[in-house]
Amino acid sequence: MTCVVVPTKLDPENTDEVVTDLDAMERALKENEGRVLAVITTTSCFAPRIPDQIDEVGKLCMKEDVCHVINNAYGLQCKKTCKLINRACTVGRVDAIVCSTNK
Repeated sequence: MTCVVVPTKLDPENTDEVVTDLDAMERALKENEGRVLAVITTTSCFAPRIPDQIDEVGKLCMKEDVCHVINNAYGLQCKKTCKLINRACTVGRVDAIVCSTNK
């Protein structure tokens, strides 16, 4: 196994948001095929970072047969985040969701 860190990027629509770089993630999975145990995404972070595109990451993890763990530490109380997690579970692969009820 190997630790592969995929950097985030600025939103291509010229906003100041930092977003998931799905192309870089896909390249990293292909370059390290068979050596990546899981992809870890997060639904809640501090600005200017926005939630990872967990539905699209889930699709990628399903395609590449890699586990997908979602860090949802601060997202349990947010309906929009819960819907995004449900979508990720429906359209892609989600193996674990880590939540914290005291946040």
